[in-house]
Amino acid sequence: MGFPLRSFSWITAIIYMIFSVIGAILFAFFLAIPKDEEFVEEFGEVNNWLIGLVVVLLIYCLSVFGTSIALMVGLKQNRHELMKPFIYIVYAGILLTISISVRLFFRGLRKHKPAGSLALDLLSDLAVCAVQGVLLYPVYELYRKLKDYETETVPEQYTLSNNEPVQKPYYPIQQGGA
Repeated sequence: MGFPLRSFSWITAIIYMIFSVIGAILFAFFLAIPKDEEFVEEFGEVNNWLIGLVVVLLIYCLSVFGTSIALMVGLKQNRHELMKPFIYIVYAGILLTISISVRLFFRGLRKHKPAGSLALDLLSDLAVCAVQGVLLYPVYELYRKLKDYETETVPEQYTLSNNEPVQKPYYPIQQGGA
C-alpha cells in the first residue's frame, strides 16, 4: 500500500488550524485584559519583552491559521505553491520556539534558578518542536512529490509545420495495432 501522505497532510492542516485558533484566542485575551495592580500582584510585573512576545505569537497563530487554509486548498487542488507558505511558517515557528527556549534557559541559569526545572522546560519545548516536525513531515513530502512531478521534463515534440519544440503531454508509443 503506501504512505498516505495526503490523508496525514489533511490531519496536519486541521490540527494546526485548531491549535492556531486556540492560541490566537489565548494571546488576544492576554493582551485584552487590563494590567492593573491586582494583575501585577497575582502574575508579577509584565514587561515590554513579554508583551512583544505575545504580539509575535498572536501574529504567528493568525498566520498559521491563514496558511492552514491555503494548505487545504493546495491539497484539494494539487497545487504545491499553496503548500509552501505553511511549510515556511511552521519552520519559522519551530526556530522561534527553539530560540526562545534556549534564551529562557540561559536567562534562568544566569538568575540562579534551579537547573533541573530549567532543563525540563527546555526538553519539553524541544519535544514540542519534535512533534511539530513529525506533523510537518507528510506535508513536506507531499509538497516535494508534487513539485518533482510538475518539474519532470517531457520529451520535446515537434510540429509538422515549422519544427519548433512544443510541450505536449507525453503519450507512449504503442507497439502493434493499426
